[in-house]
Parts: sequence; structure tokens; C-alpha cells
Amino acid sequence: MNTNEKVSLPLWTLAFLCFDSRFFDVTLPKHFSDSFRKKLDAGGDNFNLRLKSTYFYSAGNLLCSAVKAAPSSRRSNDSRLTLLKKECEILREVLKKTFVGERLRRTLDWCLSCRDEDVSEFTSKLTVEEKNLFDIGARASLGYHEWKHNGSRKIQVSSIIKQSNARRVVSPEEKGMNKENPPSAFSSNKQKGNFEENEESNKRSRIMPR
Repeated sequence: MNTNEKVSLPLWTLAFLCFDSRFFDVTLPKHFSDSFRKKLDAGGDNFNLRLKSTYFYSAGNLLCSAVKAAPSSRRSNDSRLTLLKKECEILREVLKKTFVGERLRRTLDWCLSCRDEDVSEFTSKLTVEEKNLFDIGARASLGYHEWKHNGSRKIQVSSIIKQSNARRVVSPEEKGMNKENPPSAFSSNKQKGNFEENEESNKRSRIMPR
């Protein structure tokens, strides 16, 4: 490889790379650049992020983590690495804001009200992460409508809950309470004596002459 030569690498290789500023510099892709980050920050709900990157959010977070873990050196290009790390911090916040912002609200609106509708045009613009969220919401919505259509039925207790109750262990606090308040033999005898006195009183009341 010649000096100052540029090499494009797929983002999935980031997990296996160690960005050493002594040997090469790293620049962000165009869809993570400062200008595009500003567009996303201003309102990225109408962007087709899937065209930029299928795994837009995962790739961005992976890139930020790889740059953050890059070792520093005393070379002049170390200042560029410092600036890149600051850019990645901003990028991570923009990705978070974009994912949980208006795009998330619109995705939830569609997945919860898309029964018997063609949603291919909408989902074609979603990233893999957003599409997974859409599918989960759509399945939950379908399950709710099926339950409502079939009528309410008794909900069966989960086998996990049953096993958990079967393996339930008495806590030390409960054991202590049982030790502090054991059943008293005196109280049992007293209750028995009161019962016998009541029985004897009832017998005398039945045989007393009027």
C-alpha cells in the first residue's frame, strides 16, 4: 500500500479493527458527516436512511465505539484523532435522538394501525433496526385484535411462573417472623378451656327449670 492511499472498508469490519493513528487516519462516511448530522438533528423523519446504510444505527454506534477505543500517539495526526472522537460523540447523540424521535412515533403509528394494508412502501425506507421494531409492533397489534375478536378467555398461567412458585424459597425474614411468633401451647389450651366452659354453660341452661 502506498503512502496517502485511501481504502474503503465495509463497516462490519470495525469490530475487528484497531484504529492506530500511527499507521492510518480514519474519516467518517458521508452519511455520518457534519452536514448530514445537522440535517438529521433538524428533523430526520423524512430521510430514507436505508439508502444510506441498511444498518444505519448499528453501524454508527459500532464506528463510534471503535474510534473511542483507538489508542493515541504523539504524532501530529493524533490531533485529528481527537477531533474524530469528538465528532463520534456528537454522532452517537444524533443517532439516539433520530431513533427515538419522530421516526419512532411514526413507525409505531404505522405498525399499530396497518391491519390488512400494504405497508411495503413505508417499510422500504426503514433501516433494519426500525424494521425489526415495526414487525414486533405489528405482531403485537395483530395478536390483540385476534384476542378481542375471539372474546376474552381465561389467561393461562405461564409455565415459567408455575415453576418459579414451585421453587419458591422462604426468605430469612419470613423464617424470623415464624420463629418470633410460634404457635403457643398455652393459647391453644386456653382456647380449648373456653370452648369446654361454653359447652358446660349451654348444658346447664338447657336443664334449668323455668
